[in-house]
Amino acid sequence: MNRDIVVCYDCAGEGEHHAIVCTADGRCAPRRLRCQTCDSTGQVPATQHAAWQECQRRRALRLAANLSGREMAVRLGMDPVAYNHCEHGREPFPEGSEAIFAALEKK
Repeated sequence: MNRDIVVCYDCAGEGEHHAIVCTADGRCAPRRLRCQTCDSTGQVPATQHAAWQECQRRRALRLAANLSGREMAVRLGMDPVAYNHCEHGREPFPEGSEAIFAALEKK
């Protein structure tokens, strides 16, 4: 395997997710859904994986400080939904946020 490509962290290389999907009429059934993170290839660029690991590190710091996502968003001066996108690697964290996370790390 190319060192610049690693196993997808979202689907564990399967290219799909197992889910329960419910229709408007209330019927639910198990389904297999395509992984949008890797576009069902089961692989992602190593740089994308490294960014995800950093998001997980920051999430762990937040949880260790016993802060909710909403509370962390307030500390960073951002919308809670936007913070959620950052924590899940869909958007970058705002500039200057590393100082707040560094302070959490020292506790």
